[in-house]
Amino acid sequence: MNSNKVTKNDLKGEIENFPLEVVQAMCDEQVRQGNKFDPTVFQNHASAGYMSNGFNWKNAVFPDWWDVIDNNKFHLLLDRLKTTVQQEQKVNIKDRILYKNFNLGDRIITLCAEYVGNKTVQVGYSVKLPDDVVNVELGRSIARGRAEKKPIKTYDITSGVDKTLLYAILDSVFYKISKGEIIIKGMRK
Repeated sequence: MNSNKVTKNDLKGEIENFPLEVVQAMCDEQVRQGNKFDPTVFQNHASAGYMSNGFNWKNAVFPDWWDVIDNNKFHLLLDRLKTTVQQEQKVNIKDRILYKNFNLGDRIITLCAEYVGNKTVQVGYSVKLPDDVVNVELGRSIARGRAEKKPIKTYDITSGVDKTLLYAILDSVFYKISKGEIIIKGMRK
């Protein structure tokens, strides 16, 4: 979500006196909900909703946007951001990515759960035949690439990240694949 960065030059109009971190969080939420990164939306109307290319406040990860934006209680968000950064720094890099293989019909599915920061876990996959002599690392690389670029499932999490959580997510995604709730390429119908 942070591929786009807000700069001091973006702090104009209605967001002129907002802290940079607050406007960055607003734009991150804007992108998370499917709109294009565009700080000018908030320059024109700080509390722009989804239909105005901002974001839907009810569906936001952070629940107190009204207080932050309309009442200038920036500390509410800044305190939460500080806590989130501290929690993310505690997550061991080994616990950020987990792979698990599943047999389904005549295929082997490799799922990858990756904690990508900002309290988000994304899942990707690869599919192969059991007798394929493909390198295991290639399957993992494909699954991780899909987790990062085109995930089949994204989870917003509120607790800490560890292997137990990632295993539970992978088991849940596999269950949904096996029941046909998540459709993936490479599987026969």
